[in-house]
Amino acid sequence: MDSNYWRELMHIRDKVEPNIFWKVSDGNLLFWWDNWTPIGPIANFYYGNGKPGNTKVNKFIEGNTWNVEALQEVVPNHVVQKLLTVHIGNRVIKDQGIWSLTTNSNFSCSVAFQYLRRRNAESPDLANVWVKQVPFKMSLIAWRMIKKRLPLDDIIQRFKLNIVSRCTCCRDPTT
Repeated sequence: MDSNYWRELMHIRDKVEPNIFWKVSDGNLLFWWDNWTPIGPIANFYYGNGKPGNTKVNKFIEGNTWNVEALQEVVPNHVVQKLLTVHIGNRVIKDQGIWSLTTNSNFSCSVAFQYLRRRNAESPDLANVWVKQVPFKMSLIAWRMIKKRLPLDDIIQRFKLNIVSRCTCCRDPTT
C-alpha cells in the first residue's frame, strides 16, 4: 500500500510501538525488531552490514533456556547478559503483548489517542468554563466568546457576508 493513510499509520506505529513490551513464551517474536528485552529492540545494538533479518526469538531457545552460544554469535556479550535476564514463559502459549500505558496492561484505543494527540496548553479562562455548575448552553457560549467564534458583526464581515443587523442601503457600515 502506498497511500497517505498507510504512511500515517506507520508514523503512529513508530510512536506507539515503544509502549508495547512482549513477554516471551513460544518465542514467535522478531528477535531484532520487537521490544521483548529490558534494553529495547536488539536491532539498536546491531553493528553488522545491512539490516538484520526477521529471525525469530525461538531460534535462540532450547527447551526453556537460552542458547548462549547462538546468542553470542549474533550480539555482543554485554547484550547477551541482558538477554539472559529475560524469563521464558510457557512454550505452548503465545507471546503476550503488554501495553505499558495502562495499569492493567491491556491495550486501549482511548489511552493511545490521549498519548498521541497534541494538546494545547490549557487556558486559565477555559478552566472556569467547563464546570458542572454551569449549564452546557452557557459554557458553550462562553467558550465561543473566548475563542472568538460568536457570530458577531465583525466576525461575519471577515467572510464578506451582508450583515443583517445593519441596513444594506447605508454606505458606511459603521452606522
